[in-house]
Amino acid sequence: MVAFEAVEQVSDSKGRKKVTRSIASDLKSFCEAAYKNLKKDIGSNNGIKAKDQAYLLERVGLPPHEVDLPTSNALDAFGIKRGKVAHSLRIRTDETKSAILNDVKTIAAGLRLFDEAALEVTQQQMAP
Repeated sequence: MVAFEAVEQVSDSKGRKKVTRSIASDLKSFCEAAYKNLKKDIGSNNGIKAKDQAYLLERVGLPPHEVDLPTSNALDAFGIKRGKVAHSLRIRTDETKSAILNDVKTIAAGLRLFDEAALEVTQQQMAP
């Protein structure tokens, strides 16, 4: 997360300030900034497609395609379906209610693997 923050702060595509010597030399403040910016990015995220998953999860050491490819793909497909409904001028019924509910159940079960992977990464990073 801290390495990701360093890259984000020097990126021209983001509005964050350049890394300064004072912040870089004060690791605690830098970590707090990284955490604050991660929470802000999570709060402003509206997507579940592959690019959104990668942006949020890779920075904490969880590449979605490595943790659980089927769930990552299911989230991406669901995001595409959602986008077709949310950003369309007319409502189409390409999907049945039961198919959508089945997709949601499958995704929810798969997300448990992401939770377990996050716990494992956290435990590894906190180990002496």
